[in-house]
Amino acid sequence: MLNVAHFIGRITKDPILRNPSEGQDAPYCFFQLAVENEKGETDFPELVCYNRIAKNLCEYAHKGDLVAVSGYYRSRFFKRKKYHNFVVYKIVFLQNKLKGGGDIDIPQSDNDD
Repeated sequence: MLNVAHFIGRITKDPILRNPSEGQDAPYCFFQLAVENEKGETDFPELVCYNRIAKNLCEYAHKGDLVAVSGYYRSRFFKRKKYHNFVVYKIVFLQNKLKGGGDIDIPQSDNDD
């Protein structure tokens, strides 16, 4: 079986880097993308990334930036509640503009940490 997901969409709000809590060892970031589905409607998948990719996302990405992400689907139980999200292992920044309108160079990341 294959568990791979690819999305192209716009970031819905500025990502925030979260520091690990007790028992975790990697910084992480939860974020959402606005993506168009096959019916022309907008979906908002929940995504999470870790380590260097989370740091790059939070440093360079802003609300409205267009990105392509690759990852996999994950569901798990925590405190008797089921959580669903997509774990991102690669982000490609497709469009990121400064306030003045110029393009900026953003490091493309694979989550190989």
